[in-house]
Amino acid sequence: MVAHSDSDWALRHSTTGYCITVAGGPIGYGSKRQHCIALSSCEAEIMAASQAATEVTYFRGIMRDLGLDQPNPTPLYVDNTGAEELARELKSCARSQHIFRRYLKVRELQAEGEVQVRHVAPADNTSDIFTKPVDKAEFLKHRSKLMAE
Repeated sequence: MVAHSDSDWALRHSTTGYCITVAGGPIGYGSKRQHCIALSSCEAEIMAASQAATEVTYFRGIMRDLGLDQPNPTPLYVDNTGAEELARELKSCARSQHIFRRYLKVRELQAEGEVQVRHVAPADNTSDIFTKPVDKAEFLKHRSKLMAE
């Protein structure tokens, strides 16, 4: 299982996007406006990562019930280094103390071994197509990844 998350930071409500794949095929994806107005792109990205990590926990439970237990943490790819560091608790300063605990769920799930936050280049982030308009070439590239073509 592999997960990607992304956000499109806006002046008002940002958009969260995520996709979760198993063996190259999508089993879960979503695109939704965030309930809270993010004050930075890092905050919007950590909110998206937390949503994706919660969905990963759900799908790991289903796989466990089916006898397909996943012994290793699920990689969760984010394209914002600040969000990656914040999820790993390597970066917690005055500029990030305003982020509510509920949006840092990804930290708890990483500590529990459910997910492992990793960096991905923005051009390779499959969940990009769920958060913002992309050109045809980029759309086809991400679609082929999602459809296991």
